[in-house]
Amino acid sequence: RARSASARRSWLDQLLETPVPGAATPGSDPDGTDTGNAGDAAFLTWWRSRTPAEMARLDDDSWRARFRLVHRPDRWTPPAEARANLLADRIFAWIEIPEDPVGAPGREAEPLRYTGANLTNQDLRDWFEDSAARVLERQRRDEAGLSARVYQWVRETPVMDVRTLGGTDASTDRSASVNDVLAQWGPVAFVYILWVSILVVTQMLMTSTVEEKSNKLVEVLLSTLSPLELMTGKMLGIGATGLTIVGTWLGTFALATLGLPALLGAPASLDLGALIAPAYLGAFVVYFLLGYFFYAALLCGLGALCNSLKEAQTLIIPIQGLLIVPLMTMIPIARDPSGTLATLLSWVPPFTPFVMMNRAAQPPSAWVYGGTTLLMILSIAAALWAGAKIFRIGILMTGQPPRLREVLRWIAAPVGGPRHSPATAAVPASSAHAREGEQAAP
Repeated sequence: RARSASARRSWLDQLLETPVPGAATPGSDPDGTDTGNAGDAAFLTWWRSRTPAEMARLDDDSWRARFRLVHRPDRWTPPAEARANLLADRIFAWIEIPEDPVGAPGREAEPLRYTGANLTNQDLRDWFEDSAARVLERQRRDEAGLSARVYQWVRETPVMDVRTLGGTDASTDRSASVNDVLAQWGPVAFVYILWVSILVVTQMLMTSTVEEKSNKLVEVLLSTLSPLELMTGKMLGIGATGLTIVGTWLGTFALATLGLPALLGAPASLDLGALIAPAYLGAFVVYFLLGYFFYAALLCGLGALCNSLKEAQTLIIPIQGLLIVPLMTMIPIARDPSGTLATLLSWVPPFTPFVMMNRAAQPPSAWVYGGTTLLMILSIAAALWAGAKIFRIGILMTGQPPRLREVLRWIAAPVGGPRHSPATAAVPASSAHAREGEQAAP
Protein backbone atom coordinates (compact mmCIF):
# COMPACT_ATOMS: atom_id res chain seq x y z
CA ARG A 1 0.00 0.00 0.00
CA ALA A 2 1.14 3.53 -0.67
CA ARG A 3 1.76 4.37 3.01
CA SER A 4 4.63 6.78 2.27
CA ALA A 5 5.93 8.96 -0.52
CA SER A 6 8.45 6.31 -1.55
CA ALA A 7 5.79 3.61 -1.52
CA ARG A 8 3.52 5.83 -3.57
CA ARG A 9 6.28 6.36 -6.14
CA SER A 10 6.77 2.60 -6.33
CA TRP A 11 3.05 2.13 -6.87
CA LEU A 12 3.06 4.68 -9.69
CA ASP A 13 6.12 3.04 -11.27
CA GLN A 14 4.13 -0.19 -11.48
CA LEU A 15 1.17 1.67 -12.90
CA LEU A 16 3.23 3.24 -15.68
CA GLU A 17 4.45 -0.17 -16.85
CA THR A 18 1.30 -0.73 -18.92
CA PRO A 19 2.15 0.70 -22.35
CA VAL A 20 -1.02 -0.03 -24.29
CA PRO A 21 -4.59 0.60 -23.03
CA GLY A 22 -6.53 -2.63 -22.56
CA ALA A 23 -3.58 -4.93 -23.27
CA ALA A 24 -1.51 -7.07 -20.94
CA THR A 25 2.11 -5.99 -20.54
CA PRO A 26 4.30 -7.80 -23.11
CA GLY A 27 6.46 -10.34 -21.41
CA SER A 28 3.96 -11.11 -18.66
CA ASP A 29 0.83 -13.11 -17.97
CA PRO A 30 -2.48 -11.22 -17.61
CA ASP A 31 -1.94 -11.23 -13.83
CA GLY A 32 1.47 -9.56 -14.19
CA THR A 33 3.71 -12.61 -13.67
CA ASP A 34 6.93 -12.34 -15.66
CA THR A 35 7.25 -15.06 -18.26
CA GLY A 36 10.94 -14.52 -18.77
CA ASN A 37 10.57 -14.23 -22.53
CA ALA A 38 13.66 -12.34 -23.74
CA GLY A 39 11.95 -11.27 -26.98
CA ASP A 40 9.04 -9.70 -25.12
CA ALA A 41 11.42 -7.97 -22.71
CA ALA A 42 13.36 -6.52 -25.63
CA PHE A 43 10.09 -5.26 -27.14
CA LEU A 44 9.16 -3.61 -23.84
CA THR A 45 12.52 -1.87 -23.68
CA TRP A 46 12.11 -0.61 -27.24
CA TRP A 47 8.51 0.53 -26.60
CA ARG A 48 9.36 2.50 -23.48
CA SER A 49 12.19 4.31 -25.23
CA ARG A 50 9.98 5.73 -28.00
CA THR A 51 9.37 9.47 -28.04
CA PRO A 52 5.87 10.93 -28.55
CA ALA A 53 6.78 11.96 -32.11
CA GLU A 54 7.90 8.43 -32.94
CA MET A 55 4.73 6.97 -31.43
CA ALA A 56 2.62 9.40 -33.47
CA ARG A 57 4.20 8.07 -36.67
CA LEU A 58 3.55 4.50 -35.58
CA ASP A 59 -0.03 4.95 -34.37
CA ASP A 60 -2.08 8.16 -34.32
CA ASP A 61 -4.35 6.68 -31.64
CA SER A 62 -1.58 5.81 -29.19
CA TRP A 63 -1.93 7.58 -25.84
CA ARG A 64 1.86 8.07 -25.74
CA ALA A 65 1.61 10.18 -28.89
CA ARG A 66 -0.71 12.69 -27.20
CA PHE A 67 0.16 12.57 -23.49
CA ARG A 68 3.48 12.72 -21.69
CA LEU A 69 4.38 12.66 -18.01
CA VAL A 70 5.11 16.24 -16.94
CA HIS A 71 6.07 15.56 -13.28
CA ARG A 72 8.08 12.46 -12.54
CA PRO A 73 6.98 10.25 -9.61
CA ASP A 74 10.07 11.30 -7.64
CA ARG A 75 8.75 14.86 -7.41
CA TRP A 76 5.58 15.47 -5.42
CA THR A 77 3.36 18.21 -6.87
CA PRO A 78 1.09 20.00 -4.39
CA PRO A 79 -2.59 20.10 -5.48
CA ALA A 80 -2.55 23.91 -5.53
CA GLU A 81 0.34 23.93 -8.01
CA ALA A 82 -1.30 21.23 -10.15
CA ARG A 83 -4.56 23.19 -10.20
CA ALA A 84 -2.74 26.35 -11.26
CA ASN A 85 -0.99 24.46 -14.07
CA LEU A 86 -4.30 23.00 -15.20
CA LEU A 87 -6.03 26.40 -15.22
CA ALA A 88 -3.10 27.83 -17.20
CA ASP A 89 -3.43 24.98 -19.71
CA ARG A 90 0.12 23.81 -19.02
CA ILE A 91 -1.09 20.29 -18.19
CA PHE A 92 -4.04 18.21 -19.38
CA ALA A 93 -4.96 16.55 -16.07
CA TRP A 94 -3.49 15.43 -12.78
CA ILE A 95 -3.95 12.15 -10.91
CA GLU A 96 -3.73 11.76 -7.14
CA ILE A 97 -2.89 8.41 -5.53
CA PRO A 98 -4.16 8.16 -1.92
CA GLU A 99 -2.41 6.61 1.06
CA ASP A 100 -4.37 3.35 0.83
CA PRO A 101 -5.73 2.63 -2.69
CA VAL A 102 -5.63 -1.14 -2.07
CA GLY A 103 -7.93 -1.43 0.97
CA ALA A 104 -8.65 -4.67 2.78
CA PRO A 105 -11.61 -6.99 3.40
CA GLY A 106 -14.09 -5.03 5.48
CA ARG A 107 -12.33 -1.72 4.87
CA GLU A 108 -13.14 0.43 1.86
CA ALA A 109 -10.20 1.51 -0.25
CA GLU A 110 -9.53 5.19 -0.76
CA PRO A 111 -10.50 6.34 -4.27
CA LEU A 112 -7.99 7.39 -6.88
CA ARG A 113 -8.64 10.94 -8.03
CA TYR A 114 -8.49 12.20 -11.60
CA THR A 115 -8.93 15.94 -12.19
CA GLY A 116 -9.07 17.48 -15.64
CA ALA A 117 -10.60 20.42 -17.45
CA ASN A 118 -11.83 18.36 -20.41
CA LEU A 119 -13.75 15.30 -19.20
CA THR A 120 -15.00 14.46 -22.70
CA ASN A 121 -11.56 13.09 -23.66
CA GLN A 122 -11.46 9.70 -21.96
CA ASP A 123 -8.27 8.26 -23.48
CA LEU A 124 -5.99 9.16 -20.60
CA ARG A 125 -8.57 8.32 -17.95
CA ASP A 126 -9.35 4.94 -19.51
CA TRP A 127 -5.64 4.07 -19.70
CA PHE A 128 -5.13 5.10 -16.08
CA GLU A 129 -8.13 3.10 -14.82
CA ASP A 130 -7.05 0.00 -16.73
CA SER A 131 -3.46 0.26 -15.52
CA ALA A 132 -4.48 0.96 -11.91
CA ALA A 133 -6.80 -2.05 -11.92
CA ARG A 134 -3.90 -4.33 -12.86
CA VAL A 135 -1.67 -2.96 -10.09
CA LEU A 136 -4.45 -3.26 -7.51
CA GLU A 137 -5.17 -6.85 -8.54
CA ARG A 138 -1.51 -7.76 -8.22
CA GLN A 139 -1.11 -6.19 -4.77
CA ARG A 140 -4.35 -7.67 -3.43
CA ARG A 141 -3.30 -11.09 -4.71
CA ASP A 142 0.05 -10.79 -2.97
CA GLU A 143 -1.55 -9.69 0.32
CA ALA A 144 -3.95 -12.64 0.17
CA GLY A 145 -1.00 -15.00 -0.32
CA LEU A 146 -2.32 -16.45 -3.57
CA SER A 147 -0.03 -17.76 -6.27
CA ALA A 148 -0.46 -16.56 -9.81
CA ARG A 149 -1.93 -19.91 -10.88
CA VAL A 150 -4.49 -20.03 -8.05
CA TYR A 151 -5.42 -16.39 -8.60
CA GLN A 152 -6.00 -16.99 -12.29
CA TRP A 153 -8.17 -20.01 -11.44
CA VAL A 154 -10.27 -17.93 -9.01
CA ARG A 155 -10.84 -15.25 -11.64
CA GLU A 156 -11.97 -17.68 -14.34
CA THR A 157 -15.60 -17.25 -15.41
CA PRO A 158 -17.87 -20.25 -16.06
CA VAL A 159 -18.06 -21.57 -19.59
CA MET A 160 -21.58 -21.51 -21.00
CA ASP A 161 -22.54 -23.52 -24.05
CA VAL A 162 -25.43 -21.67 -25.70
CA ARG A 163 -27.51 -24.09 -27.77
CA THR A 164 -30.41 -23.66 -30.18
CA LEU A 165 -33.43 -25.94 -30.17
CA GLY A 166 -33.47 -28.22 -33.17
CA GLY A 167 -36.65 -30.20 -32.53
CA THR A 168 -38.26 -32.63 -30.14
CA ASP A 169 -35.13 -34.78 -30.03
CA ALA A 170 -32.26 -33.41 -27.95
CA SER A 171 -29.77 -34.82 -30.43
CA THR A 172 -30.89 -32.23 -32.99
CA ASP A 173 -29.84 -29.33 -30.76
CA ARG A 174 -26.61 -27.56 -31.66
CA SER A 175 -24.36 -24.91 -30.23
CA ALA A 176 -25.22 -21.36 -31.25
CA SER A 177 -22.86 -19.74 -33.73
CA VAL A 178 -22.18 -16.29 -35.07
CA ASN A 179 -24.71 -16.99 -37.83
CA ASP A 180 -27.44 -17.48 -35.21
CA VAL A 181 -26.59 -14.16 -33.61
CA LEU A 182 -26.72 -12.45 -37.00
CA ALA A 183 -30.09 -14.04 -37.70
CA GLN A 184 -31.39 -12.68 -34.39
CA TRP A 185 -30.33 -9.13 -35.22
CA GLY A 186 -31.21 -9.38 -38.92
CA PRO A 187 -34.71 -7.87 -38.51
CA VAL A 188 -33.14 -4.70 -37.09
CA ALA A 189 -31.63 -3.97 -40.50
CA PHE A 190 -35.00 -4.54 -42.14
CA VAL A 191 -36.73 -2.28 -39.61
CA TYR A 192 -34.33 0.52 -40.41
CA ILE A 193 -34.81 0.08 -44.17
CA LEU A 194 -38.57 -0.07 -43.60
CA TRP A 195 -38.47 3.14 -41.57
CA VAL A 196 -36.40 5.01 -44.16
CA SER A 197 -38.49 3.76 -47.08
CA ILE A 198 -41.85 4.71 -45.53
CA LEU A 199 -40.52 8.11 -44.47
CA VAL A 200 -39.05 8.87 -47.90
CA VAL A 201 -41.95 7.56 -50.02
CA THR A 202 -44.71 9.22 -47.98
CA GLN A 203 -42.86 12.53 -48.08
CA MET A 204 -42.63 12.15 -51.86
CA LEU A 205 -46.42 11.82 -51.90
CA MET A 206 -46.94 14.87 -49.72
CA THR A 207 -44.46 16.97 -51.72
CA SER A 208 -46.16 15.99 -54.98
CA THR A 209 -49.56 16.97 -53.58
CA VAL A 210 -48.35 20.36 -52.37
CA GLU A 211 -46.54 21.15 -55.63
CA GLU A 212 -49.56 20.27 -57.79
CA LYS A 213 -51.77 22.44 -55.60
CA SER A 214 -49.38 25.41 -55.55
CA ASN A 215 -48.89 25.22 -59.35
CA LYS A 216 -52.69 25.09 -59.95
CA LEU A 217 -52.20 21.79 -61.76
CA VAL A 218 -54.74 20.13 -59.49
CA GLU A 219 -57.51 22.33 -60.90
CA VAL A 220 -56.90 20.89 -64.35
CA LEU A 221 -56.82 17.35 -63.01
CA LEU A 222 -60.07 17.81 -61.10
CA SER A 223 -61.80 18.85 -64.31
CA THR A 224 -61.75 15.18 -65.35
CA LEU A 225 -61.29 13.35 -62.03
CA SER A 226 -63.02 13.37 -58.69
CA PRO A 227 -60.90 14.29 -55.62
CA LEU A 228 -61.13 10.70 -54.35
CA GLU A 229 -59.92 9.30 -57.68
CA LEU A 230 -57.05 11.78 -57.74
CA MET A 231 -56.01 10.88 -54.21
CA THR A 232 -56.22 7.14 -54.91
CA GLY A 233 -54.20 7.45 -58.09
CA LYS A 234 -51.50 9.46 -56.38
CA MET A 235 -51.21 6.95 -53.54
CA LEU A 236 -51.01 3.97 -55.90
CA GLY A 237 -48.56 5.66 -58.27
CA ILE A 238 -46.17 6.85 -55.57
CA GLY A 239 -46.56 3.48 -53.83
CA ALA A 240 -45.45 1.66 -57.00
CA THR A 241 -42.48 4.02 -57.25
CA GLY A 242 -41.67 3.31 -53.61
CA LEU A 243 -41.79 -0.44 -54.19
CA THR A 244 -39.32 -0.04 -57.05
CA ILE A 245 -36.95 1.98 -54.86
CA VAL A 246 -37.26 -0.43 -51.94
CA GLY A 247 -36.75 -3.39 -54.27
CA THR A 248 -33.50 -1.83 -55.44
CA TRP A 249 -32.38 -1.35 -51.83
CA LEU A 250 -33.23 -4.92 -50.93
CA GLY A 251 -31.39 -6.24 -53.98
CA THR A 252 -28.31 -4.23 -53.08
CA PHE A 253 -28.55 -5.44 -49.48
CA ALA A 254 -28.84 -9.05 -50.62
CA LEU A 255 -25.82 -8.77 -52.92
CA ALA A 256 -23.82 -7.13 -50.13
CA THR A 257 -24.60 -9.87 -47.62
CA LEU A 258 -23.59 -12.55 -50.13
CA GLY A 259 -20.51 -10.89 -51.57
CA LEU A 260 -18.94 -8.82 -48.81
CA PRO A 261 -17.77 -11.73 -46.60
CA ALA A 262 -15.75 -13.18 -49.49
CA LEU A 263 -14.30 -9.78 -50.42
CA LEU A 264 -13.31 -9.06 -46.81
CA GLY A 265 -11.79 -12.48 -46.29
CA ALA A 266 -14.29 -13.62 -43.68
CA PRO A 267 -14.26 -17.28 -42.56
CA ALA A 268 -16.12 -19.68 -44.80
CA SER A 269 -18.33 -20.64 -41.84
CA LEU A 270 -19.77 -17.11 -41.74
CA ASP A 271 -23.07 -17.26 -43.59
CA LEU A 272 -24.98 -13.99 -43.98
CA GLY A 273 -27.67 -15.68 -46.03
CA ALA A 274 -29.85 -15.88 -42.92
CA LEU A 275 -30.23 -12.10 -43.07
CA ILE A 276 -32.10 -12.35 -46.36
CA ALA A 277 -34.33 -15.28 -45.46
CA PRO A 278 -37.58 -15.47 -47.50
CA ALA A 279 -39.58 -15.01 -44.30
CA TYR A 280 -37.87 -11.68 -43.64
CA LEU A 281 -38.28 -10.50 -47.24
CA GLY A 282 -41.97 -11.47 -47.35
CA ALA A 283 -42.70 -9.82 -44.01
CA PHE A 284 -40.88 -6.69 -45.16
CA VAL A 285 -43.02 -6.30 -48.29
CA VAL A 286 -46.27 -6.84 -46.34
CA TYR A 287 -45.39 -4.38 -43.60
CA PHE A 288 -44.09 -1.83 -46.08
CA LEU A 289 -47.44 -1.80 -47.85
CA LEU A 290 -49.39 -1.62 -44.58
CA GLY A 291 -47.22 1.16 -43.19
CA TYR A 292 -47.15 3.06 -46.48
CA PHE A 293 -50.91 3.18 -46.98
CA PHE A 294 -51.49 4.20 -43.35
CA TYR A 295 -49.05 7.12 -43.40
CA ALA A 296 -49.79 7.98 -47.05
CA ALA A 297 -53.47 8.58 -46.24
CA LEU A 298 -52.49 10.92 -43.40
CA LEU A 299 -49.85 12.85 -45.34
CA CYS A 300 -51.93 13.12 -48.50
CA GLY A 301 -54.69 14.74 -46.46
CA LEU A 302 -52.22 17.07 -44.75
CA GLY A 303 -50.64 17.98 -48.09
CA ALA A 304 -54.03 19.08 -49.40
CA LEU A 305 -54.19 21.69 -46.64
CA CYS A 306 -50.87 23.35 -47.56
CA ASN A 307 -50.15 25.95 -50.20
CA SER A 308 -46.36 25.66 -49.96
CA LEU A 309 -43.68 23.24 -48.84
CA LYS A 310 -42.89 25.52 -45.90
CA GLU A 311 -46.39 25.03 -44.52
CA ALA A 312 -46.11 21.29 -45.13
CA GLN A 313 -42.90 21.07 -43.12
CA THR A 314 -44.74 22.51 -40.13
CA LEU A 315 -47.75 20.21 -40.37
CA ILE A 316 -45.64 17.08 -40.82
CA ILE A 317 -43.91 17.45 -37.44
CA PRO A 318 -46.53 15.36 -35.50
CA ILE A 319 -46.23 12.53 -38.04
CA GLN A 320 -42.44 12.61 -37.78
CA GLY A 321 -42.80 12.45 -34.00
CA LEU A 322 -44.75 9.21 -34.38
CA LEU A 323 -42.08 7.78 -36.65
CA ILE A 324 -39.33 8.47 -34.11
CA VAL A 325 -40.83 6.02 -31.58
CA PRO A 326 -40.16 2.77 -33.53
CA LEU A 327 -36.65 3.99 -34.30
CA MET A 328 -35.89 4.60 -30.61
CA THR A 329 -37.36 1.25 -29.52
CA MET A 330 -35.66 -0.76 -32.29
CA ILE A 331 -32.77 -2.08 -30.17
CA PRO A 332 -34.76 -2.77 -26.93
CA ILE A 333 -37.35 -4.77 -28.88
CA ALA A 334 -34.64 -6.75 -30.69
CA ARG A 335 -33.15 -7.66 -27.29
CA ASP A 336 -36.52 -8.88 -25.96
CA PRO A 337 -38.96 -9.55 -28.83
CA SER A 338 -41.52 -11.08 -26.45
CA GLY A 339 -41.25 -8.43 -23.74
CA THR A 340 -43.89 -6.02 -22.51
CA LEU A 341 -42.68 -3.15 -24.69
CA ALA A 342 -42.80 -5.21 -27.88
CA THR A 343 -46.17 -6.72 -26.99
CA LEU A 344 -47.83 -3.37 -26.27
CA LEU A 345 -46.44 -1.50 -29.26
CA SER A 346 -47.47 -4.33 -31.59
CA TRP A 347 -51.10 -3.28 -31.02
CA VAL A 348 -50.56 0.44 -31.64
CA PRO A 349 -51.33 0.95 -35.38
CA PRO A 350 -48.75 3.70 -36.13
CA PHE A 351 -46.01 1.40 -34.78
CA THR A 352 -47.35 -2.04 -35.74
CA PRO A 353 -45.44 -2.52 -39.05
CA PHE A 354 -42.09 -1.65 -37.51
CA VAL A 355 -42.54 -3.59 -34.26
CA MET A 356 -43.86 -6.75 -35.91
CA MET A 357 -40.97 -6.65 -38.40
CA ASN A 358 -38.61 -6.30 -35.47
CA ARG A 359 -40.10 -9.40 -33.80
CA ALA A 360 -39.54 -11.60 -36.86
CA ALA A 361 -36.45 -13.25 -35.34
CA GLN A 362 -38.64 -14.71 -32.56
CA PRO A 363 -42.07 -14.80 -34.22
CA PRO A 364 -45.11 -14.41 -31.95
CA SER A 365 -48.09 -16.73 -32.22
CA ALA A 366 -50.30 -16.83 -35.31
CA TRP A 367 -53.19 -15.06 -33.59
CA VAL A 368 -50.94 -12.08 -32.85
CA TYR A 369 -50.01 -11.84 -36.52
CA GLY A 370 -53.66 -12.14 -37.54
CA GLY A 371 -54.94 -9.71 -34.92
CA THR A 372 -52.35 -7.00 -35.58
CA THR A 373 -52.79 -7.30 -39.35
CA LEU A 374 -56.59 -6.99 -39.04
CA LEU A 375 -56.18 -3.99 -36.73
CA MET A 376 -53.77 -2.43 -39.22
CA ILE A 377 -56.21 -2.91 -42.11
CA LEU A 378 -59.01 -1.28 -40.10
CA SER A 379 -56.67 1.59 -39.20
CA ILE A 380 -55.77 2.08 -42.85
CA ALA A 381 -59.49 2.20 -43.74
CA ALA A 382 -60.07 4.83 -41.03
CA ALA A 383 -57.04 6.86 -42.19
CA LEU A 384 -58.22 6.69 -45.81
CA TRP A 385 -61.73 7.77 -44.81
CA ALA A 386 -60.45 10.77 -42.84
CA GLY A 387 -57.75 11.64 -45.36
CA ALA A 388 -60.19 11.52 -48.28
CA LYS A 389 -62.57 13.94 -46.54
CA ILE A 390 -59.75 16.37 -45.82
CA PHE A 391 -58.34 16.00 -49.33
CA ARG A 392 -61.72 16.58 -51.03
CA ILE A 393 -62.21 19.94 -49.36
CA GLY A 394 -58.65 21.12 -48.78
CA ILE A 395 -57.22 20.45 -52.22
CA LEU A 396 -59.04 23.46 -53.74
CA MET A 397 -58.60 25.81 -50.80
CA THR A 398 -56.32 28.83 -50.88
CA GLY A 399 -55.16 31.20 -48.21
CA GLN A 400 -54.16 30.25 -44.69
CA PRO A 401 -54.42 26.56 -43.74
CA PRO A 402 -57.52 25.81 -41.63
CA ARG A 403 -57.30 25.30 -37.89
CA LEU A 404 -57.45 21.86 -36.32
CA ARG A 405 -61.02 22.42 -35.09
CA GLU A 406 -62.23 23.09 -38.62
CA VAL A 407 -60.39 20.05 -40.01
CA LEU A 408 -62.06 17.87 -37.38
CA ARG A 409 -65.41 19.35 -38.41
CA TRP A 410 -64.72 18.30 -41.99
CA ILE A 411 -63.99 14.74 -40.88
CA ALA A 412 -67.14 14.53 -38.76
CA ALA A 413 -69.39 16.01 -41.47
CA PRO A 414 -71.34 13.66 -43.75
CA VAL A 415 -70.19 13.08 -47.31
CA GLY A 416 -70.70 16.29 -49.28
CA GLY A 417 -68.68 18.29 -46.80
CA PRO A 418 -69.38 21.44 -44.84
CA ARG A 419 -69.42 24.73 -46.64
CA HIS A 420 -66.96 27.31 -45.44
CA SER A 421 -67.06 31.08 -45.65
CA PRO A 422 -65.16 33.05 -48.30
CA ALA A 423 -62.91 34.37 -45.53
CA THR A 424 -61.63 30.85 -44.94
CA ALA A 425 -61.22 29.68 -48.52
CA ALA A 426 -61.15 31.20 -51.93
CA VAL A 427 -61.91 28.78 -54.76
CA PRO A 428 -61.22 29.81 -58.37
CA ALA A 429 -64.18 29.58 -60.70
CA SER A 430 -62.24 27.34 -63.05
CA SER A 431 -62.02 24.69 -60.33
CA ALA A 432 -65.75 24.38 -59.67
CA HIS A 433 -66.15 21.26 -61.75
CA ALA A 434 -68.21 18.33 -60.67
CA ARG A 435 -68.70 14.92 -62.10
CA GLU A 436 -72.21 13.77 -62.77
CA GLY A 437 -73.91 12.68 -59.55
CA GLU A 438 -71.26 14.30 -57.31
CA GLN A 439 -71.34 17.64 -55.53
CA ALA A 440 -68.64 20.10 -56.54
CA ALA A 441 -66.03 21.05 -53.99
CA PRO A 442 -67.02 24.36 -52.39
